[in-house]
Amino acid sequence: MLIVVGASGVPKIVSQCIAALEKSLHVEGIFRLSGEQKSVEMLRRKLDLSLPVDLNKADPHSIAGLPQL
Repeated sequence: MLIVVGASGVPKIVSQCIAALEKSLHVEGIFRLSGEQKSVEMLRRKLDLSLPVDLNKADPHSIAGLPQL
């Protein structure tokens, strides 16, 4: 995966994950419960291939698990 770092020095995908998760703070156990493995892998594949990914439409548990891969 190509790591694109923004002006803040934080990798772009990390910033995107944080922005998407900020809208899901009401969801119980965001970091405690695992996302569906198939969904996390699909997101990861799209990111690896530099395909567009709309994290606002993804499951918050999958988004939280994305940086762990």
